[in-house]
Amino acid sequence: MRFGFSLKGFLIATLVVGCGGGMMLRLLRHDPRTFQSIVMAVSTAGALLVLLAGALWSAVRKRSRWEGPRCAACTEPLRDATPADAVACTACRQPITRLDQLRFDAPPKRDRRLLACLAAAVLLPIVGGVTNAVCFPRGRIYAPMTTKVLIDQELAKNVDTPWVWRELQERSAKGDLDEEDADAVVRKVADWARSQNALGQGIHLAWGRGLITDPGFHAKVSEAALVELAEAFFELTVKVSVRQSRPDHHHIEIVVGRKTPGMTNDIGVQPTWDLVRLRVDGKPATTTPIPGQWTTHPGGYVVEVAGLKPGQVIEAEVEIALFRGVTDLIGFQAAPQSARDGWAKPLKSWSADAKATVKP
Repeated sequence: MRFGFSLKGFLIATLVVGCGGGMMLRLLRHDPRTFQSIVMAVSTAGALLVLLAGALWSAVRKRSRWEGPRCAACTEPLRDATPADAVACTACRQPITRLDQLRFDAPPKRDRRLLACLAAAVLLPIVGGVTNAVCFPRGRIYAPMTTKVLIDQELAKNVDTPWVWRELQERSAKGDLDEEDADAVVRKVADWARSQNALGQGIHLAWGRGLITDPGFHAKVSEAALVELAEAFFELTVKVSVRQSRPDHHHIEIVVGRKTPGMTNDIGVQPTWDLVRLRVDGKPATTTPIPGQWTTHPGGYVVEVAGLKPGQVIEAEVEIALFRGVTDLIGFQAAPQSARDGWAKPLKSWSADAKATVKP
């Protein structure tokens, strides 16, 4: 089998290899899961298909070919020679004078097509395994992606899955995440929390808590990003409800934040609130705290007011504050200022109010 240089073939091969390599490199940087799927498909199913195609090709193309005459001694072709000519073999120089010194059949050849397909079928799984080991060290599927693409593309879609968070934790431990990356991570989680709230679903940051509450990572997050995350995560709105508890007495419940059982502090930011004043028809009301009367959800606080009449308007004013790194509290607690004297300066504090009408 002779091989000759062909400029056309070289250009076509260069074009195919260049386009294929460029597409695979782009997949590796932007969609490593698809890249890995293609590599695994080529190294397994592709190897089998190559072997079958080689066998079929060899079977179809294999047929007797008229090649001759040849020297019977060395099987080299004799061009323009006939038995009537007193010629000699150009290879072995043996005189050719008789018919039995010639051969007119093709000599046995090794089927190189089938051998090439067999070699490809053996090498493809090996190449696939080496590619996986080099591109995805220790099974880190997102290792080839840049941090920006990882956060903007994958984290936005996979906040509640472990793989992206593990890769981010790996990079954070190596110091590869800067302040801009940390803010981007927190803001992506805030966007996810807002979308969950819009759907009315609960929020629990199971996989991301380890990174967001990590002291090294948490210190890189700006206060503005943490405030945005806390406001999205907890939905810090105030609600007031009134219900009669006994004759001439009503329970007034003040709720701050989402009414979700079991909400825990997964983000390293603790919201607290303090009831500043309670008014009835614009006048200060005398309240009686009910010991142990916490609602089943975080954020609720109940007081009792006597002498309310239907149609009266209850107005509650509360002070809400966000504290960084206060993780010993679970959910919301009505923490008075005296209990917060030893805490650090809040990230943000503001007043909010809500109203409710006493019903008959």
